[in-house]
Amino acid sequence: MKDELPPNTIIGHQYRVVETLGRGGFGITYKCEDIHLKFIVAVKEYFPEGMAERNPESLDVLATAGSDDLFAWGLKKFLLEGTTLAAIQHKYSSEFIVKIMRYWKEHQTAYLAMEFIDGMQIDDFATSHRITSAKQVEGIFQSLCLKALKPIHDSNFYHRDIKPANILVRHSNSEPVIIDFGAARQTAGGKSTVALLTPRYSAVEQYASQEDMDDDGGNDLCGSFTDIYSLAATFYFIIKGQPPQDAPSRLLSNNSDILAGDDSLSDYSGDFLRQIDWGMEPIPKDRPQTIDEWLQPTASMSKVKKTKADASKKAAKKQIDDSIKTSSSGHKMMGFDKNPVIAGIAAVALFFWVTISYNIYESKEAPQPIVALPPTIGIDPPKPVVLKPKKTSWIVGIESAEWTPINVLPEIKRLRKKPNGSYQLKLYADEPFRVKTEKGLAVTKADAQSFGGINGEVFLKSVSGNPQKVTVEIIQTD
Repeated sequence: MKDELPPNTIIGHQYRVVETLGRGGFGITYKCEDIHLKFIVAVKEYFPEGMAERNPESLDVLATAGSDDLFAWGLKKFLLEGTTLAAIQHKYSSEFIVKIMRYWKEHQTAYLAMEFIDGMQIDDFATSHRITSAKQVEGIFQSLCLKALKPIHDSNFYHRDIKPANILVRHSNSEPVIIDFGAARQTAGGKSTVALLTPRYSAVEQYASQEDMDDDGGNDLCGSFTDIYSLAATFYFIIKGQPPQDAPSRLLSNNSDILAGDDSLSDYSGDFLRQIDWGMEPIPKDRPQTIDEWLQPTASMSKVKKTKADASKKAAKKQIDDSIKTSSSGHKMMGFDKNPVIAGIAAVALFFWVTISYNIYESKEAPQPIVALPPTIGIDPPKPVVLKPKKTSWIVGIESAEWTPINVLPEIKRLRKKPNGSYQLKLYADEPFRVKTEKGLAVTKADAQSFGGINGEVFLKSVSGNPQKVTVEIIQTD
């Protein structure tokens, strides 16, 4: 492709490009030969997709129009990946973490020279019948925990993008290696990198937007428990031969994906299966918080595990029930029907659900706080006392690269026949999608229930990475 360095290009006065290995959201990875020492390395080039272009003559990488600040910020974080790996390797010299050899700036961008891993992704390794016993699986798990994740976490870093594609198994000795620290961040402050999301392997807290947090490093929702979830989900695939449901669906559905007690998995130890179950708890506080805690003898975990799935669902339901009580009380006291309000979005905000209000006033008087209509879960809605409500609907196309506004305000204005009124906004889609308002962010599930009020315009973004259609419906409720 035109963006990639051509074969035989010399970079860093030391490495000759052999071929392109792959590319992701932040860069392009090449297979290169060290022209002095005659061995193969992997070199990653900072080339953020959608924000960079290459001069075909000089090979310089330039920020696209309007992307200068983001490009510069991302470049700084790209180099942080090099210092992260170097710091961990200097302290632990782990064979289970990819080695960084050198990082430098050139062509107005940056490069990382790393150990070239001659191996295959762990999911391919598992499905190609190279795993011969349950004991081998448990051994690989222990190695990744103690010799990879524990050193990373003990160095005050966490990976944030553990998944089968980022765990390679060496052909030489069948040992696993964690690669691609592009999403890693230090827990001791500083802005985080852009959030990465891999459905089925990312924890539910990773579905919260990172765009409006972490300016001081103190509001990040992720932690060691996030890597624990992703590693557990990876081993769920190895054990079952198929990936788990995505974290939002697991939090909401009745399918608990429990491994312990499954008679078909009797080759695995009970403690190991319970460890995987525990690591995949949907709610962060219900998971082990450290690798040491995760690997403790789990004899006492058996009783805990039996009620774990129900406890998670009860905790989520309790949040909703508490909201119903609070919102209902506020609704009664505030005189909700006196001001035009969007009552709620028909979608589930999962662990990150919000209840905020949206008000339109004809007068210039200061608005009074309005509490959004509560979710209607387990209760019958009041019977309407008005004529058939007016409504409108349309389809919005969304993608993962940018937030798409649904233009709700003009539609409400068109529906309004009087100064004040109440409205309900519903969103429908075949796949989960992200919702953003000026005061709240959430991940939704198709045809889910209401989670509360909104304030201002509504923006949507695809979760899966593919374009999708969302049906928007506005109903006048009074």
